[in-house]
Amino acid sequence: MVEQLVRAVPERWREIAGVVAAPVIWIPPMQRAIAQFFLESPSLWIAAVKYVLLLFPAALWVVAVWCTQGALYTLPFRGRRQAFVSTMLLMWWDAVRAAWLYWMGVLRLAVVLVGWSAMFVSLGMKLMARGAVRLAGLPVTASKRLAKHHSRPGVPWIAVLMFRFWCFVEATVFTWVLFPTVSTVVAKFVGPAHARAYTAPVLYVFLLLLVRGSFASLRALADAVKTHEREWLAQIVVVGLSVMVFEVLVLYRELVHVLASWIAARTGGRYELGAWLTVAIPLAGWISVRSMTWFLFAQFGTPALPAHLGRRPAIEPNGRPITVPPTSGGGGWRAELDELGRGMGWLHEKSDELLEYLALPVLTVLAVALNFGMVLVTSRPAFSVPFKGLKAVPDTGDILAAMAPPPRKGVSA
Repeated sequence: MVEQLVRAVPERWREIAGVVAAPVIWIPPMQRAIAQFFLESPSLWIAAVKYVLLLFPAALWVVAVWCTQGALYTLPFRGRRQAFVSTMLLMWWDAVRAAWLYWMGVLRLAVVLVGWSAMFVSLGMKLMARGAVRLAGLPVTASKRLAKHHSRPGVPWIAVLMFRFWCFVEATVFTWVLFPTVSTVVAKFVGPAHARAYTAPVLYVFLLLLVRGSFASLRALADAVKTHEREWLAQIVVVGLSVMVFEVLVLYRELVHVLASWIAARTGGRYELGAWLTVAIPLAGWISVRSMTWFLFAQFGTPALPAHLGRRPAIEPNGRPITVPPTSGGGGWRAELDELGRGMGWLHEKSDELLEYLALPVLTVLAVALNFGMVLVTSRPAFSVPFKGLKAVPDTGDILAAMAPPPRKGVSA
């Protein structure tokens, strides 16, 4: 552009215009060479290295050259030329120092990122190793704890295990009996393919909860009888009767129906039960099964059921709560979680430091570039570089207030 302006000057003034434009006529070709250097790269990695290491110093160089060469045109009209020239030379010293600090800042940031990455990788590998060790030793640890709990005197663990096993068996039997009927009903809503895939597990969980709830109602009834609480006894009798009617009519009646059909098919007889037998036989079966299981093991195993559901310690026969012995090391993943928490706290504490690593090199280069322009216009820089931290970077209002001329004193009359 400068060359075009020189050529546009008349022939007799062209030599003088060339002398006048000599300080800046070489800058545009230099800018094109620099731009071509950044735009032409054989690979993305080389381009990334160029942009990270050389873009800001090159931009500072271009700004400094323009301001310095432009300042030559203002020297004949300036006062205090010696101070102005000294300031411009010192600005070049700041430019060299800013470029050096920028490269050192990039190197420090790379070292910090590599160190933090190594720390996170080490922490992740440590957590994975500890997790693998704990997972490998989980069966042994569970066996030890189970043996320790089951061997404690006064705790009816045999009854508890028998009670749980019986609940699983009863839920499995009723799931097998009710599955054809329930799957047929569900198939009308979701289709036969999805009905056979999801009905069995959902029905099993529902029946397991129902069987446990039946024993829990019996436990509550026995406790109400012992405490002679009439209101609570009346409520629990109603609940117990409701549970009994539901299980007799839905579960045990269907079981009797399946068993009677199977016996009739094997013996060649006819399967016919009257209305009374259809209800009496399931009722007698429910009373027999519940009485047998209750007096054999359920009365000793059911106290642990509401304790587990309510997240409370179970009660021993002597009335004292069953407490779990403490485990060493805080138990579970406490050590790993604490270490992870400390690492996250350290990361939050170092976030400001990382921000300074990222921002200070760039801000220093930009501040020096702006100082060249401020020296060209106002004969003094706006920033004091290098910055010691982000808090040392002044706001625009503070810079304008510092550069504003002092107010003139009013002339007294």
